[in-house]
This record gives sequence, structure tokens and C-alpha cells, in this order.
Amino acid sequence: MLQSYPMTPLSLKEFEKFRDLIYQHTSLFFTEKKKAFLESKLWQRMEVLDLFSYEAYYQLLKEEKASSKELSALIETLVIPETSFFRIRGHFLELERSIFPKLLTQRSQESWSLPLPQKSQIRIWSVACSTGEEPYSIAMSLLEVLGDPALWNIEILATDISNSALAKAQRGIYSKDKVKKVESRYVDKYFKDLGGKEYQIADEVRQWIRFQYLNLKDLDKFHSASYDLIFCRNVLIYFDRKAQDLLMERVTNLLLPGGYLFLGDAEPLHTFPQIARQFEFIEIEDAMIYRKK
Repeated sequence: MLQSYPMTPLSLKEFEKFRDLIYQHTSLFFTEKKKAFLESKLWQRMEVLDLFSYEAYYQLLKEEKASSKELSALIETLVIPETSFFRIRGHFLELERSIFPKLLTQRSQESWSLPLPQKSQIRIWSVACSTGEEPYSIAMSLLEVLGDPALWNIEILATDISNSALAKAQRGIYSKDKVKKVESRYVDKYFKDLGGKEYQIADEVRQWIRFQYLNLKDLDKFHSASYDLIFCRNVLIYFDRKAQDLLMERVTNLLLPGGYLFLGDAEPLHTFPQIARQFEFIEIEDAMIYRKK
């Protein structure tokens, strides 16, 4: 068993060195208000390594490549997977009531107007999917209005910087506490009871979702087709203004004209005036949705 030592206070200079190193590799930005949080997470990793000098740990991280095991392990501790099924209920109400029915009709008409009719396609991106509740909620809402799934080519890309969160998302198994607030109409159709304490997402939901590691710092290298819907909720709050501007520009470019952008409650689009001009605002109950012009 490793010996434990009392946590050494992190100096402001040391904090700034770690903050800048993390920002360089991830665009995640920590203000001085987060100094105690970062200190505790650094010490947590240092104890695992039996290393009790901030300078020694910093040099270890600095020498490692961006995709190194230890840097990845540190980032895992810094990203808090706060999520739930059907989070921001207004978003999902509008999906089922208006957005998906309109999109399905439009895509069907486009498909059958081709010389050789083919499966209609819908592409959705969950930018920071965490442990999977968001993309699974999107898929369940789509299934509620889709009709015959065999007529459709559906792809929901779910990305995150946390490999452990992605692994849990891929398993699709959740505790009873995680599921208890989900409406019974979804639970009955889209969850399998694994014995009363755990539930697993049904295969018909899981088959549409592709989970993939993505560091948003490298979004300029992310080559992808455009999307009908992009969920980028509670992501901007982790970045400074420069990184926020870059992320919003790239996300907007990947969204099809007429496509929909979903942001978190604390991330209003009007704070990005140049981006906001490309969208029309849809206010629905407790939520705001943005449609690209």
C-alpha cells in the first residue's frame, strides 16, 4: 500500500503552470477560483504515482505527449460527468412535438425525389456526451415519432474527452436512481430491467449511436459530414473566451442550414453576436433552441 502524505498547498505560480499546461492540451481553462479544485485533483494523481512534489509531477506531464496515459488520467479527474436523462426537458418536448416531425417529413421528401429513392438520413452530434444519457435521450425521442426504423439511416455521433465516461456510455447500464425520474413510457419501451437495481438501454436505441473519443482542442482536425442537430450543452462553460469563439465557429460550420443547435442554460447564443446572426431563436417553455438560417 502506498504511503499517504498530507496534501501540500499549491502555490499560485505552480497553479498557473499546471493551468497553462492543461489549457495547451485541452482548451479547458481554470480560473483562480478553481485553484483548490485543481490542487486536490493533482494531489489525487500524485498519490497514485507515489509522487509528492508538484514540480516533479509537472515535469512528468510536460515530458509526456498530449495523448499520454498520465495526462489522460489527470484530465479524467478534471471533467465532472454531470448529466441525466432528458436534461432540459423543453429541448426534448420540442424535439418530439415539432423538430423531429418536420425534419422527418423534409428528409423523406428529399429522398423520394431522387431518381433512385434511398433510405432517408438524419445525422446528430452530441458534442460532450459524458456517460451517455444525452445521446440515448435523443434516440428515444426520435424513436417516439420515427415510424419504421428500417426506412431510415440514423447516425448519432457521441463524443467526449473522458475514456472512462465513454466506456460507461457504451455499456448503456444505469442504476435505478438514474432511471427513476425517466417517464414510464420510455422506461417500458427502451430500458431492460436487469434485476431491479440496474437498467440497460435497449439494443434498438444503442444501435444508432457511435461513441468516439474527441478532444475539442483538436476539433480543427475533426473531419465529418454536416449535422441536422448538434447538442453542445454545458461545454462552453469549461473554456475561456478565445476557445469558446473557436468552438462556436466550428460547430456552426458543421451544422446544416436549417439545422438546430442546443446549448446549456448558462450558454446563451446572444453572447456570440457574429454567430447569433446566423440563427433564429426558438423559445420553448424552460429552454432556448437555435435554428441555423
